Amino acid sequence: EVVDVMEHVLEPAHGIGPVVTDDAPWQANTVVGDDVDTALLPIPVHSRGDGGAFITGAVTVARDPISGRGNLGYNRMLRIDRTHFGFNVNEWRDVGTFWKSREDPDAPFPIVLAIGLDPAVMIAAGVKTPVDELFIAGAIRGRGIEVCRATTVDVDVPVDAEVVVEGLLHPTVRKSEGPLAEFHGYHGEPWNSPTFEVTAISWRDDPIYQTIVPGSFEHIYLGNVLPREPLLRRFVRHLDPAADVHIPPYANGFLAVVQIDRDNPGAPKNLALAAMTAHLNVRHVVVVDRDVDMYQASEVQWALTNRVHWPEDVFTVPGAQGHEMDPVGNLRGVGTKVGFDATYKRERREYGERVNYPAVNLSNYLS
Repeated sequence: EVVDVMEHVLEPAHGIGPVVTDDAPWQANTVVGDDVDTALLPIPVHSRGDGGAFITGAVTVARDPISGRGNLGYNRMLRIDRTHFGFNVNEWRDVGTFWKSREDPDAPFPIVLAIGLDPAVMIAAGVKTPVDELFIAGAIRGRGIEVCRATTVDVDVPVDAEVVVEGLLHPTVRKSEGPLAEFHGYHGEPWNSPTFEVTAISWRDDPIYQTIVPGSFEHIYLGNVLPREPLLRRFVRHLDPAADVHIPPYANGFLAVVQIDRDNPGAPKNLALAAMTAHLNVRHVVVVDRDVDMYQASEVQWALTNRVHWPEDVFTVPGAQGHEMDPVGNLRGVGTKVGFDATYKRERREYGERVNYPAVNLSNYLS
């Protein structure tokens, strides 16, 4: 399963480090200085409710100024003018931690936007981890990801990028950025975000400009499901080694479903609490039995309807940190997490087994 592969590559012992080279196809064409113009990039306005043209498919490449480790991530960026973007940064993102950790946190911070990458790199960029995500990308690909130094900043960039945008992030020079069709399904409010000053734009011959359709399942799978299911499973399996998990894309990454063989009546609550701590995006956790298909929304809803007695089987964790863009939390992301014990409480009321009609092979009757 995909979650098994992701859990394997997330193990630090399985990481494969990047390979440094001197040349890259994206060095074929470069503009710097007065020739820089963000209009060279075919940045689309994705949705009629967007506040402008946003880069959504770029991987942000940065370096920890203290440890020197590299970092990959995603940030939305609004084109402002010829040389500037608004750069959205959640307060828990590594790039924000990096610039704040410096002796002068207000000084310009070098970053690179890499567009059009190996899917292994794009998947790894969605992971929140204390190691360089290029090691995870290498584990996914089965070999080290080739990188070379950027033209104007001290950052190593994957050589297979189609387009590379280099520059300096200005933490204290802020402009309104947004709205954009977001992963939660709304056009979120504008944010007062740092600005990114472009110092160079490079591209390979005949480049392909890649974008991510914001608010789509593509967006949610890259940012929520693929990188976070293995972390979620690791947290809950600390309590129950046989538990399985799923982050359904239809709930925008805010819901986690945990599937167990229920034994102790208190176990579902413990597992729900563990799931809530796996990632701050997880706001609702539903714990179900093995006879419920956790990949089917109708099955999960059936369990919520037929196995949850709300006064006893639902609990809340108020004042917990979540995502700043969560539409039910405040602007710091603080809100209430909710756990649902949707398991069969045989000790409460014996109710027999679920209705089940086995699959029929029509060829046995039509041949």
